[in-house]
Amino acid sequence: MIKILAISKSEKHNYFRLEKVQEFVSGFRKFLVDIGFDEHDVGVYSFGRPVDEHGEPDENKEDDVKNYVDKRFGFDNDEYTIDVVFGKENIFVMIFTKINRQKEIVEGMSKFCSF
Repeated sequence: MIKILAISKSEKHNYFRLEKVQEFVSGFRKFLVDIGFDEHDVGVYSFGRPVDEHGEPDENKEDDVKNYVDKRFGFDNDEYTIDVVFGKENIFVMIFTKINRQKEIVEGMSKFCSF
C-alpha cells in the first residue's frame, strides 16, 4: 500500500500527498476506472507507460516514477478534474468535483493507499 502523507478535504476538493513509489502508477490507473473514467481512454491507458516505436503505450512496461520530477498529468471527465504532480520525493493528487464525491474518492484511494 502507498502511504498517504497528508490529506486535505472540502466539499468539492480533495488533496493528497503520497509517498513516491512505483506502485502508484498501476494503482492510480485502477482508481481512475473505479471512479468512472474509461479504461480505454488514451490518457488513462497510457498513464505511466512508455511509448513504443508506433507511438502507442507499451502495456507491458511502466516509466520509472523516480524520473518524474516536476511532471504534471491531468484527467477530466463529466464528474472530476484531477491533477497529479510528481515532485522530487512526493506525489500530489488534487481532485476537484462539481458535487460532493467524498465517499467515492476515499473508497477508491483506500484500495491502494493507507495512512
